[in-house]
Amino acid sequence: LQPGGRFLDVGLGAGQFINSVAASGCFEAVHGADPFRFAKYLELSSSIDRADASVAELPYPDDPFDVVTCMEVLEHVPDEIFELGLSELRRVCRGQLITTVPFEEPEPIYSGHRRRFESEDILRVFPRAERVLLDRPGMSWAVMEEWPVGPFPGGSPLRLAAVEAVLDAQRRYPEQAESWSGRLRRSRTGR
Repeated sequence: LQPGGRFLDVGLGAGQFINSVAASGCFEAVHGADPFRFAKYLELSSSIDRADASVAELPYPDDPFDVVTCMEVLEHVPDEIFELGLSELRRVCRGQLITTVPFEEPEPIYSGHRRRFESEDILRVFPRAERVLLDRPGMSWAVMEEWPVGPFPGGSPLRLAAVEAVLDAQRRYPEQAESWSGRLRRSRTGR
């Protein structure tokens, strides 16, 4: 995450991520939005400003946030508000927008998921995003990073972090270097 300024997390779940962000002290203001208060939701910091709001109706003016995250949410959003939800995320973000979705989720998909994301979907829905595939056993995840005006100066922080992680893995595990090189190529091309 690009530190400083105002931060918004949409889809708080149990609160693990927003609590970590608030504890980091990297942002002058930390906001969260979720239409549900899950039984396990825990707020550990009084600096968190929470709104009981849907991704499709964020109660903020245009462009108030320097960083907006929406992770493990979009696969749950009903079709009738999906495009509106994406528009709202982009509307309230003046800086870095990070979203994540399951990538090529094995079928049948989880009962709480409304959609399955494949390469074509990622390219269509996030045409300007830097994309990184997190290859995990059982389920891969796609991470998308967008900036409202052109690419981030000096390269995307997300892309740079992904490249650094692959290079570190190559140094630590030279016997698997060929496999990691393939992942790095996919990371650089967004596939």
